[in-house]
Amino acid sequence: MYKTLFRLLSVMILPGFMFGQIDYDKVKEATDVLFLNDVYVHNSGDTTFTMQDIIIQDGIIKQMGGSLEAPYNARTLKVDSSYVYPSFIDMMSHLGVKKEERKEDPRVKFPGFPPNDVAGITPEWKLTGKYDTKDGGIKSYRAAGFGMAHIVPRGRMLPGQSSLISLKSEDMVLDEGVATYMQFTGARRMYPSTVIAIMAKWRDLFNNAAYLSEHQDIFNKSPLGTPRPKKDLMLESLIPVTKKEQAVFTRTESIKSVFRALELEAELDYQLVLANAEVVDDAIAKIKAQNVPVVLSLALPKAEKEKDKKGDKAEKKDNKDKAVEHPQKEELAQRKRESIERYESQAGLLEDAGHKFAFSTMDLKSKDFKSNLNRMINAGLSKAGALDALTINAAKLLEIDDVAGSVEQGKLAYLFVSNKPYFNEGAHIGHTIVDGNWLEHPKKEKKKAKAGTGSGISGEWSYEIAIPEDERSGTITIEKADDDYSVTVFDQNQTDTEFTGNDVSYNGSTLTFTITIEDGGTLIVNFTMNFEGDSYEGFISIDGLGEFPMQGQRITSPE
Repeated sequence: MYKTLFRLLSVMILPGFMFGQIDYDKVKEATDVLFLNDVYVHNSGDTTFTMQDIIIQDGIIKQMGGSLEAPYNARTLKVDSSYVYPSFIDMMSHLGVKKEERKEDPRVKFPGFPPNDVAGITPEWKLTGKYDTKDGGIKSYRAAGFGMAHIVPRGRMLPGQSSLISLKSEDMVLDEGVATYMQFTGARRMYPSTVIAIMAKWRDLFNNAAYLSEHQDIFNKSPLGTPRPKKDLMLESLIPVTKKEQAVFTRTESIKSVFRALELEAELDYQLVLANAEVVDDAIAKIKAQNVPVVLSLALPKAEKEKDKKGDKAEKKDNKDKAVEHPQKEELAQRKRESIERYESQAGLLEDAGHKFAFSTMDLKSKDFKSNLNRMINAGLSKAGALDALTINAAKLLEIDDVAGSVEQGKLAYLFVSNKPYFNEGAHIGHTIVDGNWLEHPKKEKKKAKAGTGSGISGEWSYEIAIPEDERSGTITIEKADDDYSVTVFDQNQTDTEFTGNDVSYNGSTLTFTITIEDGGTLIVNFTMNFEGDSYEGFISIDGLGEFPMQGQRITSPE
């Protein structure tokens, strides 16, 4: 990561580097000089502001201060009395990474010794050629205030190395090979398939890479009489990790995976980053003792909706009839509320412990970003802490804080402009400056529902899955916001757990999504639901286990 600063500066001065495909969300520039007059600039570390003028030239904040004179060739932006913040930095996501078609895993002759690429062990791979500049998430996250994203490859245990991108929709790569990405996601039907096997494999790879590095050093100093080290691109890619020159971003969504990652770091001594962590409370003391950076997930469980009095009365009346059928319903609801509150409180607990952290948007829809951030603030996180986690903390973790993460003279021009202080009611990000490019984001008027519009598939549905000797049942809640659907699965056999649907897609009659189950390993379950009126039929599929029929009916519709 230490090379990132140099590469960022190189990008800024390469002539013609910024021009490529047309971005129709971009205002055409007649000059490379921008002038912002009388704006309130956010002060890093708190929520205060200082009124200043800003001159931006060639993508760099050239000058800041009071009563500056606009350069003769500058474009003066009409943002007087607006509020200027540094662009947010997404510390981990798949934003702008192409989705690859799922392929059947090949059968291997010796499942205990599969080829590395088949087993999902490819730390030498980079994202070169796998970028998707047309990813709709780039535009939506840019409108939400993000200017950079640290993105990771898709895959299993060691999918490859991460990249740092600019959310420009053109020539967006700022740096490659930023960090090694690791997951406790095992291979299917071959080694390493379990969490314990993954940990053993990581120890083996790390120690072999360290040995190879030592062998190379000996050979380079005295080749005479020393066997030439064998060429191994996979192990060579891990040598910077063994030398603490490259961090390992380890996806640790459960508290168990957090402790497992900390155990490996304590044993092997490398630069660990707990990435996309959802729950860390029980491990905070250990995290601080080992001085391990944390990247918290912004993807929270669905918040409980406030119900009006009429709805409460109707529910209480309805519950009298269902009391016998669901004797543990209230206890389950209480556990669900406590679980949601636990997720919401993690950022505040880290802040109270004095341990700096950043945020990841993995598995988060941009429309939920600010509401989830506010939920964390209501649960104890300060507004200043939230802003720092999205800006300067992230920049420091990526070792680019000399050029990004705050609004300062000499830094890169990654900013957003809000009509009000960011957390005030009615605040809207109307403009962003990404790498010196000025973009506008008009406020969208909410569309009124047309008369006669039905609820579609939104609502709560029952399900029954016919698995031999293990029939499963529960509920599936489907919600729609704009054109996006979200899905939550509740299994009556696991009353303390909800599963959030990923890769949700609906074509007008068929809904598909996946859920991930972690229980000594990672199991991906694919759902297909074909709707007809208030019922549906479909199936689930699990790699290596086959397909199982499912069916269900509508329980409730959205009010």
